[in-house]
Amino acid sequence: MSLLLLWYRTLGAVVGDFLDKPLAAGGLALSRYSASMVLIGLIIGSIMIFKQSAAKHSH
Repeated sequence: MSLLLLWYRTLGAVVGDFLDKPLAAGGLALSRYSASMVLIGLIIGSIMIFKQSAAKHSH
């Protein structure tokens, strides 16, 4: 469990840094609030696309 948490926290930090880094430094230069909205949109979109359903047969 801790490895998964470490991976997600690291990925979130990298994506967040990319979104709010200045254009000259290779980022998108979004404000912190805009970057947060993009990340929230990605999370909600992922939940909508990758819906889970109950198993058809029990194990």
